Amino acid sequence: MTKQRKKEIVSLSFWRRDPRSVGRFQNIRINIDEEGQGLYTIDKFGKTKEGCYPKEKTEETIDYLFDELKIESRLKDYQAYSYEDSKDNYAISFFLKIEYKDLTYLAIKGTNPANEPHYKDIVSHFEKLMNE
Repeated sequence: MTKQRKKEIVSLSFWRRDPRSVGRFQNIRINIDEEGQGLYTIDKFGKTKEGCYPKEKTEETIDYLFDELKIESRLKDYQAYSYEDSKDNYAISFFLKIEYKDLTYLAIKGTNPANEPHYKDIVSHFEKLMNE
């Protein structure tokens, strides 16, 4: 992904189903402002926390997803569509949606931890963000 396209990202949203109880969720939404800071809202099982990640932390997350994990090149393995973003579908363990300024998006759904590349890496990264 080009550096310019990364700058066009306006938000990242991620939810994960609790492995111990399929009806419980952890969510994080990061809205990226013009300076590149990540204004976040975390909802862990009904407890909400808000704050701001510095520009470096936001860039680190984007670089991790696109440069290290190369999620764009593996979309055939786990690409999703916005209409699939439903917590009512119990086959989905996590859902990641990246939105751009031009109103396009990139979405990834986690359904099979054993066969999807970087399933555990993506979940682990967002778990760390939610626990900071």
